[in-house]
Amino acid sequence: MTAWTEHVKSVAAKQKITYKEAMKVASSTYKSNKKEKPDKKEKSKKKSHKMPDGTVMSGETHSESSKTVKVPKKRKQKEEKVVDY
Repeated sequence: MTAWTEHVKSVAAKQKITYKEAMKVASSTYKSNKKEKPDKKEKSKKKSHKMPDGTVMSGETHSESSKTVKVPKKRKQKEEKVVDY
């Protein structure tokens, strides 16, 4: 049995209400054991910026000391077929 179902059952028993009603009440009092994950932006301490061609470079703004961090994948361009009638 999960911690959530145990919590709901205990709330239902203590307040003498149905399981369905207890789920609504228990949702406000339940504390999960899971650790909160930091946002991806907060996780990265290094600042970077994106160039118009999609290249990600180091530094908050572009300067001579900026270095390439990630190069975008090149996409194949579709060739247009010319049809003469």
